[in-house]
Amino acid sequence: MSGQLKWQTGQVDTIVIHCVGDELIWNGAFIDPTLIDKWHAAGGMVRKAEYRERWNPHLAHFGYHAMIDPAGGVHTGRGLDEQGEHVKGHNNHTWGVLFSGATKWTYNAWWALRGLVLQWNEMLGDPIVCGHRDFANVKKTCPNFDVAAWVKNSMEPLPECVLEVKK
Repeated sequence: MSGQLKWQTGQVDTIVIHCVGDELIWNGAFIDPTLIDKWHAAGGMVRKAEYRERWNPHLAHFGYHAMIDPAGGVHTGRGLDEQGEHVKGHNNHTWGVLFSGATKWTYNAWWALRGLVLQWNEMLGDPIVCGHRDFANVKKTCPNFDVAAWVKNSMEPLPECVLEVKK
């Protein structure tokens, strides 16, 4: 299967974008991946020891494969050969990225998300790119923007979702 990565339970064919937080608290705020790890630990998530030993051992519970911070930093989470824990019932064929913020993101964060999705797209061979909310029976609004519209717009930042940074 050229262009496809595979693990024990399935083939990765979808990239899922998530968001975090309440807009009054989190838009533009840096959230350390270790805080997300603590939230996931409280939710009962746990990574298998064999994967932790090889990749990001300090993130024993982190459910996503990557996280984008407001400055445009890309933080790795689970290894790309490791099943994520971010969309119930769909983790066996998806990679998940957490877009740190709730409703608005900086230009740097938008460009980093675009770069990561393009990189993963190349690795996976034209996967589906969607939001968490786009799955059936999901009662969340995450990532709080229309991912299909973003993709259709050449992954340019959506004007209504840009956080202007005050200088």
